[in-house]
Amino acid sequence: MVEFARSGEADHLLSFVNLVESRGERQLMWALNRTVDEEKSDLIVSTAHKAKGREWATVRLMDDFLRSRPTKPKTDGKSGVNDHDPAELRLFYVALTRAREAIEVPPTVLSLLG
Repeated sequence: MVEFARSGEADHLLSFVNLVESRGERQLMWALNRTVDEEKSDLIVSTAHKAKGREWATVRLMDDFLRSRPTKPKTDGKSGVNDHDPAELRLFYVALTRAREAIEVPPTVLSLLG
């Protein structure tokens, strides 16, 4: 599964594989067995794809956005918005616009935008 996820054919599984590798199967199963319905929850974890069309008062993005390599490396070593995959930028926009009141974006992601 790890090899398949990293082959490029199953990018959608990569976050899950990374989670299992970093936290282990037991911790993941422990957490999954303690989930509740969204209406009763204090915290909702979602992918940007699953968040399309939804909104929350506060959104905190993780640092897994804009991970693809820039399409055109810059000579000064800095990247900018136009250097990233357009589909990835659109998904980033979706994630940014899910918050009604507040959003937290990791500095590492902001630095990738130049």
